[in-house]
Amino acid sequence: MQRLYKMGEMGEMGEWYYKGYSKLIGIGIVALGLLAGILRFWHLGRFNTFVFDEVYFAKFAYQYWQGEAVFDVHPPLGKYLIALGMALAQPLPALSKITHTELGVPLSTLSYRWVNALIGTLTPLAVAGLAWELGRSLSVPRRGWFALLAGGFVAIDGLFIVESRYALINIHLVFWGCLGHWLWLRSERIKPLAGLALGACIATKWNGLAWLVGLLPLRPRRDWVFYAVGMPLAIYGLLWIPHLRITGDTLWSIHQSTLSFHLGLKDAVHPYCSAWYTWPLLLRPMAYWYQLAADGRVFDIHGLGNPILWWLSVGAMTVLLMRMTVRQGGEAMASPEGYLVINYALNWLPWALVNRCTFLYHYMPAALFSFMGLAWLMSDWLTSERPAWRWITGGMLGAIALACWFWIPLHLGLPLTERALQMRFWLSSWV
Repeated sequence: MQRLYKMGEMGEMGEWYYKGYSKLIGIGIVALGLLAGILRFWHLGRFNTFVFDEVYFAKFAYQYWQGEAVFDVHPPLGKYLIALGMALAQPLPALSKITHTELGVPLSTLSYRWVNALIGTLTPLAVAGLAWELGRSLSVPRRGWFALLAGGFVAIDGLFIVESRYALINIHLVFWGCLGHWLWLRSERIKPLAGLALGACIATKWNGLAWLVGLLPLRPRRDWVFYAVGMPLAIYGLLWIPHLRITGDTLWSIHQSTLSFHLGLKDAVHPYCSAWYTWPLLLRPMAYWYQLAADGRVFDIHGLGNPILWWLSVGAMTVLLMRMTVRQGGEAMASPEGYLVINYALNWLPWALVNRCTFLYHYMPAALFSFMGLAWLMSDWLTSERPAWRWITGGMLGAIALACWFWIPLHLGLPLTERALQMRFWLSSWV
C-alpha cells in the first residue's frame, strides 16, 4: 500500500491516490464521531441520582448557575460548563425533565450531563486532528491510520467513556489540552486560539500545566513564551473572574486556600486510592456506581480502561522510549516519537512527587499519549509491505474491539448477573 502511494506521488496518479485516501479518511472521521457520540449519549439519563463525584461537581455547577458562593479545590471552568449545560437545557423539555431533587430543588440528570457527553464526543476528534498534524511527514495512508486509530482508541476506551457520561471534570482537562496542541500545530495564524485552549485547560485543573510544557518538543519559535505561556496564564486568570465576583475572594486568597487543602490531603485514605506506578497496568480502577436490583441484576459503573488497549499501549511507549535512546538528543526530542514520549512522561511522572491519595483518572492525559504511541506503531505496521505485520496488527485491533464489547456493560451501566459481573473482574484488585 505504501509502495503504491509512493509510485503515484507524481502526476495525475499521485493526485488520484491522495484524493481517494482523503475521502476514506474523511468517512472514517465521521464514523469515529458517530461512534463516540453513541457511546457517550446512549441512555445518558440512566440512574436518576448523582453518580460518583457528581455529588460535588453538579452541585457546584448548580451553585454557580444560581449565583451562590462555591469553594472547590479545582479551578472553575469545568463547573462553569456544566452550569451552562443546566441553563441551556431549561427551554428544552427533553433535557429539562425533572428526575430527582437531591439538591433540594428539581433537577434533571440530562441537564448536567449533556455538556460532558458533548465534550467527550469531541475529544476523540481532537485527538485524531492532533495525530494528523503530528504525522505530516508520513505517507497519506499511514497518516490516516495514525489519526483514525489514535482517535478511535480514545473513543472506545472505558475510562474515557465513563468520565464523559457524568458531570465530572477530567474530560474537560483532556479536551482543552489536546485541542490546544492541535491548534498549535495546525497553523501559525491560529496560535491565539491555541493559547486560549491551553488557558482553558489549566482553568479546569492545575495539572493542565503539563500540556503547556508539553509544547516544547514542537520546536517553539520566539512567540512561544507569549502564546504558550503568557496568553494561557492570562486566560486562566480571566476565567476566575465570575467566581471571584460571586464569592468576593481575591485570586491570591483562593489559591492559598486551595493549595492548603491539597497539602492537607496527604494522610487521607480512600478505598480506591492507587499509586501512580500502578496506573499503566490498570491495577486499581475505581467503582463509580453500584446498584443491586430487586430481580437480582447488578448495575455497576467502573472507571476501568480497556485492558488490552492499556497493556498494549504500555508496550508501545516502551518501544518508543527505546527508539529515542538510540537517536541523537535534539533529533529525538523534535520527532513525533519524542513528542509522544515527553508528553506521556510530563503527564504521568510528576504524580510520583504527590504524597496524597491519588486515583486512576489522574492518568487520563498520559493514557491519551500512550494510545497515540500505540497508534503510531500500528499505523506503520498496517502500511508495511510484509503481510505478517498487517495480520498481527489486525489481531491486536480485534482483541481491543472484543475487550471493548466485553467490558462495555461496566462503562454504560448495563444490567448484569452477579456471575457475569465477576467474570469481568480479571484481577482481585478490580473489585
